[in-house]
Amino acid sequence: MNRWVRIGLIILAMVILLQVGLGVLVLGLRLISASFPLLMLIGVGLILYGLIQHWRHRLKRREHAYHDLLED
Repeated sequence: MNRWVRIGLIILAMVILLQVGLGVLVLGLRLISASFPLLMLIGVGLILYGLIQHWRHRLKRREHAYHDLLED
């Protein structure tokens, strides 16, 4: 086989592999970008859950301190 034919086949194989690799990368990025709204909702839900737990805990501490004052 001629040297130029081998170089051309190598370049062609590299271009095809890059095209397939970039296609897979683009598909992965689309899947990730499609999941961003869901991830944002999960994040907001966790923040709200944490705030509610914090407020409940603080309210229980205040009620406990108030009852301690009444007992004295």
